[in-house]
Amino acid sequence: YQRTFINKIFKDEDLDITSEQWFVLKTVDSRPGATQTEIANSSLKDKTNITRILDQLEKRSYIERHQDENDRRIYRIYLSREGNDKLKAMVPIQKKIDETCAQALNKKEYQDIIAGLNKISSYIKKKL
Repeated sequence: YQRTFINKIFKDEDLDITSEQWFVLKTVDSRPGATQTEIANSSLKDKTNITRILDQLEKRSYIERHQDENDRRIYRIYLSREGNDKLKAMVPIQKKIDETCAQALNKKEYQDIIAGLNKISSYIKKKL
């Protein structure tokens, strides 16, 4: 339901981007120069789906692929200026999504969820 909800908001706002593309853009923004494999691992998507999403983002000029200096088989992924502008334009939309989701919870429930997710994230990072 979450992906459907986010895609509906994006469509209502005429953003012409999917939730999957947005998530990958955010991943590339947080990990400039990551490989496609690293992006796939970070986003919990398989390499085939990530390749398809990156192809779509590159077609729209949101990302750039640069060949690795040491290994010509590897491409490093970077946000383009257009991709950076797109992410900046989506900040208010992300806030709207967050606020809408948070309305289902009282303040303590929301804080507990955030604390729990942070704890899970820290635990997983230690396991890697």
